Amino acid sequence: MPADKRTRLARAWLDALGLQNVPVGRGTRGKPDEEEELELEYEFSWNDFVMPADVPQRDGQDLLLEAYQHAKAKGEKLYLLCLSSLQDIHKFASAYPDLVAHYTAEVHMQGGNYISSEGKLEPDRSAANNRYNWEAARAWHSFLQKNALPSYTYTKAVAFAAALSSEVFVELEASGHPIGSYLRRVQVEQDLAFYKQACESDPEKRFAPFMDQQWFLVHKTNWQQRPNADLGAGLPIGEEVIPYLSKIVLYDVHGALGVSGEDVIEKLGIFRSRDRSIEVELKSTGKVVRVHHWIADDEQSVAVPDKVHAVLSALLKGSLLDALRYSNL
Repeated sequence: MPADKRTRLARAWLDALGLQNVPVGRGTRGKPDEEEELELEYEFSWNDFVMPADVPQRDGQDLLLEAYQHAKAKGEKLYLLCLSSLQDIHKFASAYPDLVAHYTAEVHMQGGNYISSEGKLEPDRSAANNRYNWEAARAWHSFLQKNALPSYTYTKAVAFAAALSSEVFVELEASGHPIGSYLRRVQVEQDLAFYKQACESDPEKRFAPFMDQQWFLVHKTNWQQRPNADLGAGLPIGEEVIPYLSKIVLYDVHGALGVSGEDVIEKLGIFRSRDRSIEVELKSTGKVVRVHHWIADDEQSVAVPDKVHAVLSALLKGSLLDALRYSNL
């Protein structure tokens, strides 16, 4: 099952980075049991790793409980990073609502949400991560609003506005670290699969109906900037698009940067502002505070593309080079 394989892959990656003491928990399938679970071939092409198939896997819910109980015992709060499906965190919050309500500092999510005409915080159904388990996404957003948990949502618009250059992945591969080779291969294979979907004549077979071939070439490639682009050559077919795959949209890493803390965010200067938010009156004190924030592609909250690119490039390459350095000591 994909959840098992992702757990094994995460364990291998952490070990390869010298982080053997960081625990990994097995997540849920991310969607309701009656829905088909997709397994993408490029995700699990593990030629660069020896995967420990016999290593016992911890249940992710048990690991969350351990983390929250530890925070409670020390009088601390957790920063949650919720990527992809919201099924796992909804399941945990349903089982331990008081722990999550009282010992969560902030929640950082990819996707999208909005305030309804009734004043409710609602997930945006156009965001793929919300659609994996729509009822879980709705319930989790309701939980956030009910308990006034500060949240930051990083939209796909800002991910496209601050895309990473494919040259970074070429450099990761050149680092000599097996994770770098894996990332470069997956980057190409994933975008090829995405392009194949975009070329489908049936909109329902694409990743999103509006993401057609022309959209892909504009938002994911430098096809329009190629030499002699005005000569009217035919559009690239299949692997012909590889040399033009120049824009890597890392939808989730903006959230990962967000959990680094306000002091780091301010120092790096990667967001012009994160003040696009709604106000909530806290029942306990009557104080009105800004609680739910959006990182979108607008003047109020857009990322600074050049700075995001520099920071992500430095973190990705630096982590692999450090791992190589210390593994050779």
